[in-house]
Amino acid sequence: MVRLLAAVLLLAGAALPDVVADERILSFHSRIVVERSGDLLVTETIQVRAEGEKIKRGIFRDIPRLRTTKFGLKAKKPFEVLSVMRDGKKENYRTESIGQGGIRIRIGRADVLLNPGSNYTYEIHYRTGRQLYFEEERDVLYWNVNGTEWPFRANRVSATVHLPEGIKPTEVWGYTGTLGKRGGSYKAALTGTGATIASTRAFRQKENLTVALEWPPGLLDDQAYSQARDSLFRDHPLVAFGLILLAGAFLYYLWAWIKVGKDPERGTIIPRYNPPQGLSAAAVRYLDQMGHDKKCFSAGVVGLAAKKQAVIEKEEGGSVYTLHPNSSLTPEQEEELLGLLNEGEIPDLMDLKAITASRAAGIQKGRPYGKVEDILRVKGIGKGTLAKMLTHVALSHFSPGDLAEPLTADENGLHKKLFGRGSLKLKKSNHVRIGRANEAHKKLLATQVEKVHFVRNIAWWVPGLLLSLLGGLVFVFATGPSEKALVALGMLSVLTVFLTAAVALCVVQRGKDLGVQGRLGMLLGCGIWGFLFVWT
Repeated sequence: MVRLLAAVLLLAGAALPDVVADERILSFHSRIVVERSGDLLVTETIQVRAEGEKIKRGIFRDIPRLRTTKFGLKAKKPFEVLSVMRDGKKENYRTESIGQGGIRIRIGRADVLLNPGSNYTYEIHYRTGRQLYFEEERDVLYWNVNGTEWPFRANRVSATVHLPEGIKPTEVWGYTGTLGKRGGSYKAALTGTGATIASTRAFRQKENLTVALEWPPGLLDDQAYSQARDSLFRDHPLVAFGLILLAGAFLYYLWAWIKVGKDPERGTIIPRYNPPQGLSAAAVRYLDQMGHDKKCFSAGVVGLAAKKQAVIEKEEGGSVYTLHPNSSLTPEQEEELLGLLNEGEIPDLMDLKAITASRAAGIQKGRPYGKVEDILRVKGIGKGTLAKMLTHVALSHFSPGDLAEPLTADENGLHKKLFGRGSLKLKKSNHVRIGRANEAHKKLLATQVEKVHFVRNIAWWVPGLLLSLLGGLVFVFATGPSEKALVALGMLSVLTVFLTAAVALCVVQRGKDLGVQGRLGMLLGCGIWGFLFVWT
């Protein structure tokens, strides 16, 4: 009875594999022919068992193609599928690119399902190049027979390597295991024409057999060795094109600098104690700094006082300054204004600053006037209105005041903004009025000075910028950076522009001070820049 039970269990154990049969590679054999040109002609014979799970319509074969050149970049090895067969008959296939520059051969038809529980034999025939390694003492073939991406177990993996006629192999060895492993579960032997290698155990998922075969150096055709040499233009044409564009941008900028950007040689320096004709003190400051700053505004105010168009008064015992317009009139101007007050019609009187229709009517009723100040007896006209009116008359003439010098355009505009509403105290409560005057002064100086004295050379700058951007983009995308690297590179570019602008501002505008916050911001920006540079 015990013997009978043992026999039953033995029979059940023998039948178990068929009951729980899984999809697997029954055998994987690769026939590798090394041609004198250096190419490999590979025929892979793969027998699989399909169960309708992952193997439904066929199989796919992933083959890596990337190699690292001496430039530290990745290049694709030549690869061409010659034929694909299933059970001795031509089979449908298509190729597609996969990650890391690999290629996938997808075998099967969308409308044809394989029979579950059946075995199928696939034969893949392809040619590939630049797979050999040439060293001083040997030529070597390193070849992953079945690859490390198969999601199935494999019962047996083997390979046969054939060298060109007349070349004798010197050594063969191999590895087994998953990616990076160097197991020894294989059996290899040299033959008269090459070598054979085979696994000595079944492989789990993603386990691979690697064969390495050596032979004496220099026995292949010259084409094999020339094709193996790294070439920037052949292996990385887009990288080379990007570098050419960047080099072209550099040469263009150098030529443009020699042509229009190089400062002329300095001549004899002669000290001058007055601004050049047609330029105010503020304009000279603007030129020296190549921009507007607080001292430009101060120079403009002091310049008005120097030309007797303004009076700067400091309060007794205080620190507040008051700017007053110098509204003194020449005898001719006073006589003309007095005549207008005594004989002018209402529309003519309303042309005067601060004179409304009611005030003009009051002026007519209060006639005659012996002097201009007599209009203070008119209802609604006080000293402020009189000051605005006198300033308006003084500024309406080219050079008001007997001792006054002609005002430049920026000084004239600054005078109108400062004294359009009479005297101005320089204190915080008047910051809006002072700020508007400062902005107007800045725009007037830019209009007056930059178009004449600053040559931006934008037309010379744009071609170089376009070359730099195009070359940089081509180079970046040709090197195949990761998404993380692209994001970091974009942030790095923005930070570079920001930091360069900040440094250039301090260099060009010598009086520019970033302040404590600005310096801390620059230090923080430099730190982030360094981190992103190392990260990428």
